[in-house]
Amino acid sequence: MIAVSTQVPHERRILNDAIAWKVVRDLAKEAGRAHTLMSLPTFSKRFAIWQERVRSALNVPETSFSPRMERVLYGLAHAFEPKTTVFLGSYRGYGAAFAGAHALECSGGPESRARLWCCDVSAEDSAFCRNGFGLIAHSDTYVVETLDAFDFIERLERIDCLVLDVDCPMRGKAIYAPLLEAALRKMNSHGIVLAHDVLVPRFSEDLMPYLKSVADPARFLWTRRVSLDDAGLEVSCVY
Repeated sequence: MIAVSTQVPHERRILNDAIAWKVVRDLAKEAGRAHTLMSLPTFSKRFAIWQERVRSALNVPETSFSPRMERVLYGLAHAFEPKTTVFLGSYRGYGAAFAGAHALECSGGPESRARLWCCDVSAEDSAFCRNGFGLIAHSDTYVVETLDAFDFIERLERIDCLVLDVDCPMRGKAIYAPLLEAALRKMNSHGIVLAHDVLVPRFSEDLMPYLKSVADPARFLWTRRVSLDDAGLEVSCVY
């Protein structure tokens, strides 16, 4: 876990912005989304504002999402502009706030085109997440449920962006593969799947079936590894 610190030197912030922005730029180009990419100065400004709001609303002392990964998730959210982002294993909502930023930063109401759907088995964590989102986003832009991830997927219609961060007590990260299979039939073409913790050594064996699945060219256009921190992120684009 990484301590959440608000005391970050300006030079470090600039470096983190530049490194993450380049990763997002390359992934956006790969997906044909370069036209939606913010300029680096715009990205830096908007991310700084959003990060401050998130950290104020979701006051968590530590997280598994590094500052650079926060930026990557935020950048991907705005580059891909998903109408439906689904975050499985949302815990207290910190990572989801960045992955679902495209939805949460919308004004809400009937005209809102994007929504973030979060799911966790802990009622306490879901309540914390829901309350935090209520401080930074319109209520029409998010849904937070206490539910089994498979049951949650069944309730959804279509998915543009799927984020996997579930750590099942019985199955560990091995649950990623069956969750992917359950969600794929609801994924829109050229949707993206983000799998967190792919670089954590203790999860390597668990994740082998999942990584084999996203490497299948019959179902995925491409898959790329983001290795900006110890956790890592696998970004895969559905065929």
